[in-house]
Amino acid sequence: MHEAGHTFLARLGKTKLRPGGIDATNWLVEKAGIGPDTKILEVACNMGTTMIMLAKKYGCSVTGLDLDEKALAKARENIEKNGLADRLQVVQASAFELPFEDASFDIVINEAMLTMLTGDSKDKALSEYARVLKPGGLLLTQDVCFRCESSTLQKELRAGLSRAINVNVEPLTSDGWKNRIESHGFVTEQKVGAMTKSAAQAPSFRLGVKPRIAVR
Repeated sequence: MHEAGHTFLARLGKTKLRPGGIDATNWLVEKAGIGPDTKILEVACNMGTTMIMLAKKYGCSVTGLDLDEKALAKARENIEKNGLADRLQVVQASAFELPFEDASFDIVINEAMLTMLTGDSKDKALSEYARVLKPGGLLLTQDVCFRCESSTLQKELRAGLSRAINVNVEPLTSDGWKNRIESHGFVTEQKVGAMTKSAAQAPSFRLGVKPRIAVR
């Protein structure tokens, strides 16, 4: 049976599955204007690391969503250990069918997942993120981008990165990400960062990380 990419990485000791590392996460959240009344949804929350950090730092409420029940069980355990059950909850559901009403959240956070989706699936997820965000809400995301235009080299990089993290990936160019996100009604702000160890087996000088804040 094929092992999920995040499970594979966690087994290797990579418990914070962020392509840009904590620096990219910090860049995103520091610009988001988070306060105690901010309602946040984290898609692909895994073991709840980012949720717990946000609740501790800002006193906000966060809902985490993931398909992996084992990851969610660990997230619940971590939430209880940190005494944050009053502010944090997790649910098992798909990013393609978010079980929430329209305009439910101020912020949606989705790190290190869109790269792993096909083009159509990227659009399905982004459409759902836009739906559940309030007008003026923010999508915080960081994903891998190509820094080269050669389709041959992109194919080689895609294959190398897929082998490195044990899951098929579909990075885009910087403009490709911008256009894809903005086609769902967002306006984006972005930052270029260096690759981190999560893709160490891929030629990092040809790949980058795009932390983005997209305004609904």
